[in-house]
Amino acid sequence: MKRLLASAFSIALALTGPPALAAERVGVAAMVQSEVTGTLGGRTKDLATGDAVFHREVIAANANGRAQLIFVDETVFSVGAGATVTLDEFVYNPSRKTGSIVMDVTAGAFRFISGSAKPSTYTIKTPVALIGVRGTIFSGNVVSANHMTLKLQQGKLLICPEPGKRVDGNISKQTRVRRGEKDCVLIEPGDYVIGSGASEPPAVDPGILGTDPNDGIDVPDGPINCTIVAGQIICN
Repeated sequence: MKRLLASAFSIALALTGPPALAAERVGVAAMVQSEVTGTLGGRTKDLATGDAVFHREVIAANANGRAQLIFVDETVFSVGAGATVTLDEFVYNPSRKTGSIVMDVTAGAFRFISGSAKPSTYTIKTPVALIGVRGTIFSGNVVSANHMTLKLQQGKLLICPEPGKRVDGNISKQTRVRRGEKDCVLIEPGDYVIGSGASEPPAVDPGILGTDPNDGIDVPDGPINCTIVAGQIICN
């Protein structure tokens, strides 16, 4: 298995072509396995390898679905079985590598690998907590509206639990932080559980939350090269 980071740069260049396209297309599906759909403007289609992904599109994987998305800043965001993710907000300035990018993960497993944008550009919303990225490789699984697991492999994360929720695991690697009206926790690498349980032990979910950053999300060998032809993103 190979991560497709080698091809991310060429994809990012392709997607930052005409300004009109850059404002709408935010990335590409570099790999899709089994059934993954994209819903935009009330219309749903099967997502295929090489398809563009768009601002406000809802990406949903079935029980066997896998997809690897590469955004214009080379960030790699992978979704696993049962995941539902909305590309909620996408404002990015490539010259300054800044902006505001928000993804809403309502269910299922996911993995995030930072690209060239400043880490604080990204925020991930879940029903359990708001996650502020601080330059990172991490995986998560939103099990329910009251429970999720998190494995931070590199960097730090700012976790702001929803009311009634708490962060458990690796207490020595947690720093309490106040963000606005929220009580947050700055965490270092380790395994965590976020939820309403007072003493749930840290747990690592099988598959996507393995120790290998690519475990659980199988990627075909070899690079995928993507270009824009007549307004369409084409990969081979």
